[in-house]
Amino acid sequence: MAAPGSEAGYCGPWRIAPEEERAEWTFTPYVGVGPLHFGMTLEEITRVLGEEPAVSSYSHHGEDQHLDYADFSESGIRALFRDGRLGCVAADALTGPQVRLDASPLTGCAPSHVEDWLVHRTTRPGSLAYSVTGDPVFADLGLAIRPQRAGDIVLTRPLFLLHDWLDLWHSLPGEEWSCS
Repeated sequence: MAAPGSEAGYCGPWRIAPEEERAEWTFTPYVGVGPLHFGMTLEEITRVLGEEPAVSSYSHHGEDQHLDYADFSESGIRALFRDGRLGCVAADALTGPQVRLDASPLTGCAPSHVEDWLVHRTTRPGSLAYSVTGDPVFADLGLAIRPQRAGDIVLTRPLFLLHDWLDLWHSLPGEEWSCS
């Protein structure tokens, strides 16, 4: 009998979904990813994905309550909001959809391979920057590549962003930094 977490598809307690189990999504810079389009509300996303969020996080500003993010565990994505509208989508490296740009995979890959491919694909000089945590951010694409661990394995957790989210440190809620 195998020790818990040592079964095929697992790295310790982390389950890594095989390619055939992942939804196939495409990314259109500054428009959306898969069935999600920037500017959608939580209700629209819930309807499109056909699932309720497993977790939602709100922040309070005086009397006002603002939705920060919603996790959709069946789909393997985190939807991040500003003013109640979708501004960023994070694909879980272990279970999220395989998101492609120009047929190249962005989710659940070796970070160095994705970064190298993107560095050679950027269209404008100076469009590549690095966040304070060393994550590459491609301004011409509205894309950041963050790491996500599964034991000793590190895989890509892409963030698909609108222009005003490119400063990751100031744009992302604190909980997003614990996903690596």
